[in-house]
Amino acid sequence: MRLLSLLIGFLCFSLAASAQTTDSSAVDSLPRQRDPELAALSRRGSRYLALDRNSVGGFQRFRFYTGQTISFRYSDGRRYKDRIHAITDTSFALIVENRNNFLDEIRHFRLDRVERIYTPRPIPFVSQGTYLLPLAGGVFLLADVVNSGFVNDGALITAGTLAVLGGICYRLTNLRIPVNKNNRLRAFVVY
Repeated sequence: MRLLSLLIGFLCFSLAASAQTTDSSAVDSLPRQRDPELAALSRRGSRYLALDRNSVGGFQRFRFYTGQTISFRYSDGRRYKDRIHAITDTSFALIVENRNNFLDEIRHFRLDRVERIYTPRPIPFVSQGTYLLPLAGGVFLLADVVNSGFVNDGALITAGTLAVLGGICYRLTNLRIPVNKNNRLRAFVVY
């Protein structure tokens, strides 16, 4: 028994020693390969889009890198949501599907013609309330109808309040930022 415990201890010690001899530069490069923001920051000369937002609370900058998904409304009235393919000084490009022949094509969008940017802002518990509060209201109303056999006014008020709270949580977690003289969309180069 004593020999077995000594053998297990020696095995654990050798595994711990071999785990520390790995190349740390390979481990440090893994996040850069998976995250487009870190990969873009590591390459000099690459470009990114910056949305500068001035509000009552202060200044905020949202960055969009090549390979990252952007959601926006363009001056033609359509809403686009896709990955950024390329960024130039005055425009950025997305790979969008042509509606006529269903083939992918690169479409350039001018920065000054973007009307609105949609960005998610995850807030703990509020983001979950976006979906769970309306669901809870529906389950509450359904349970009241099944148990009593008819719809109570109190159950309707409660279910409606939960659904409205879910809508408020949605508006808090999904920002709609208009691009104008206060909120500017610009392209920058990583130095």
